[in-house]
Order: sequence, then C-alpha cells, then structure tokens
Amino acid sequence: MQTAQLRHCDHSVSSSKCCRLQISGSSTTGVKRRKLSHQSYTHRCWNVTSAVLQHPAVVATPSSWRTRCVEASKTVCKSSIHEHMEGHADPVISSAWLAEHLEDVAILDVRGSVRTKLQSTNAQGCRLEMSEYFADYDTYLEGHIPGAMFFDWTKDGVDEDEETPVQLQTDSDTFAAEMEAKGVGTDRPVVVYDSGNGLLAPRVWWCLSFHGHPAPLILDGGYARWVEEGWSTELAEPCPLTASPDLQQWHTGCNIDQKPASQQANDKARQSGVYATFEPQPQPHRRATSGDMLQALDDKQDGKDIMILDARGLEQYTGEVKRAERGGHIPGAVNISRKSLLDKSTGLLRPLQDQRQVFEDAGVDCSGNGSQQIYTYCNGGVASCSLALALDRLGLGQSCANYDGSWNEWGNELQLPVQTGK
Repeated sequence: MQTAQLRHCDHSVSSSKCCRLQISGSSTTGVKRRKLSHQSYTHRCWNVTSAVLQHPAVVATPSSWRTRCVEASKTVCKSSIHEHMEGHADPVISSAWLAEHLEDVAILDVRGSVRTKLQSTNAQGCRLEMSEYFADYDTYLEGHIPGAMFFDWTKDGVDEDEETPVQLQTDSDTFAAEMEAKGVGTDRPVVVYDSGNGLLAPRVWWCLSFHGHPAPLILDGGYARWVEEGWSTELAEPCPLTASPDLQQWHTGCNIDQKPASQQANDKARQSGVYATFEPQPQPHRRATSGDMLQALDDKQDGKDIMILDARGLEQYTGEVKRAERGGHIPGAVNISRKSLLDKSTGLLRPLQDQRQVFEDAGVDCSGNGSQQIYTYCNGGVASCSLALALDRLGLGQSCANYDGSWNEWGNELQLPVQTGK
C-alpha cells in the first residue's frame, strides 16, 4: 500500500471538522480543533504531497482532487449567482445538471437517517415509538459526489442550547461561520443531497433559505440517483480552509513549509473571492415557533385563512402511533404525508403539477395571491421541509412557515391543545 507523505500547516478558520483524506481504505485525520469562539476555530490541516497525487484513487478523475483550501482557479469563486443560475430558477436539479456544473457550485452531503424504536404498546393498541437521529459520515468517506463537504444534520446549523432536538441555529453569524467552513458562500449556488429518500436535503435547503442564501438547490434522487446514472464519485474530503495566494502556489507545485506570509495576504485573498463568504439575509417568516402556532389557531378561529399541514404518516397524525408524551395533531391540521410528494416507483419528486394537485385537494390555495398563511410541521421539523420546498416551488414561499419544534415540542408540552383521529 502506498504511504502518504504528509505535512501540516496551521490556519485560522471557521470550521466544525478536521480535514480527512481517505485513500484505498486508509485515512489520515488532522488534529482536533480548539474552539476559540462561536465563529472562529484553529485546527491543523494535513496537506498531501505529490506522492499521494499519483495514487490511482486520486488521479482516476481529474476533478477528484479538489481540496478547496488550495483551489487554483479564481474563475469559479468569482462567478456570480446569476451566471450560474441563468435559465435555471427551479431549486430542484437533476444529476445531469449538477455534473455539468460541478465547478460552479458548493456541494453539501447530508446523508443520514431517522430511526425509530418501539418502546411500548398500551391496552388500546397505541404504539409509543422513540426516534433517533443519525448522520452517516462513514458512508460519506466511502464515496461522495466530487467536491462535496459533509453536513452533519444533527450538529451543523443546529442550536445546541435548545432542549428540542435539531433546532435551527437562528443566530446568523454563527450559521454563516459554519457554512463558510464548508466552502458555502452566498456568491454561488449550493447543492444539497441526501441518500436519495428525499428526507434530509429539504431540511438543509430550508435552513439555508431561512438565512437568506439566494440559491440553495436540491439534487433530485440524491446520491442513489447520482450513482445509478453512472456519474463519478470520489474519496478525498475537500478542505475549504481560508486560502491565500501562497496556498495557491502550493497547488501548482511549489512547496510551502510555513503559514501564509501575512494577514495582508489573507485579506487580499478574501477580496479576490478565494474565501467562501456567507452574507446572511435572515428570512424569519420561514420559521414558526409554538407561540406562532398558538396565534395561528386564534387567527383561524377569528376567521383568517390559515392552513396547518402535518407532514407525518397517518398513524402519527391520528394518534395511533406517538413519538412524544401525547399523540395526535395540532387542532385543525390537515395531513399531507411528505411521501405523497414522491413517485413511489422511482423515489424522485413527483411532477410539480401533481404536487400542486395534492395541496389543492387538501384545501391549500395555490393561486399565489398571498391571502392564505400556511404552516408546516412534522415530528421534528425535518419531513415538513419537503412540504415547504414544494410550496416554495409553487410560488408560496413567502406565505409558508415551518414549525421547527414540531411534535417533538408540541406533543411534550401538556398545556398545548391536541386533537386525535382523522
């Protein structure tokens, strides 16, 4: 087995993970980061010398060695959102589109899962289940779309001070720092993909939308579709550290045995667009709290046009299955399972006109006149993002809010009203 020769360089960087390179089943991990503040971390990035570049796992695909901390081309970084998105406004993209634009976008791999365990069954047959949330980093290391950074949906972009699990980090500076650490800036589109079941990618799309990213995109069919269609994958994990011109020289073959010459060099690099810079523009209307939901119930009683959509399966909606202290649904909510938006035979999203029909049959006003306020929720604020995505594509994004706490919060707050049955 070929031995990788390594050298390291220290960088000041907004980061949540150490860099790792996996080649032919072996991996080398950088030193764990030391947290300096909520925005800045210092960690050690291991850069691989030219000996490793000769490894067949690396050179098999020209685009496979793309550590973004030493990206030589400035063209991609300088390209504007409009240049990338000209003629393609739909946030849902195909594998073919992504393959053509790999160098024009940031990419986030959000593979993971929600697993449930049966806890008990009462005399009435009601089942109590417990949900567990997992991020699938090991699968990412076994292969991913070239240039993709791993997004741990259980930690990244999450407010860890919240008691309810996986709540969105609403502090824009903190969120922006985490995105920049993954090479995600607001100057170009970012593509999000999951395993292919369409559960987690819409959640990250919603998080990015809340913080005002102008072009978050979702890969229809996720990683499964990408592989099925025969597109290339890679093992190397990109390193989107703050890059200076010195580091660009290393990429072209010059040896660098020390840190960037000065902070002035780093400032120059930022001005030239080498850094990923995430400039948040929060969209608070996209997120609802339990207080907002209570107000919505009052508004509905007062005759205002309010729609509350429950994205869970029917058994959870009716209360036959519960994943909280109580079962059932928010009073007046209409059940639209997120799976009803998927094609059962392919796992891809159903055509938009079919999704429109699903919503209209449930009583959603899809005319786009803005008179109806829509709220989506599920068990943990994740599956409901699939509904939020579809509504956004139908032009209803400005009048749709996702209840982030969802049933994890509502079902455990005994003072909040609950309705059972259909």
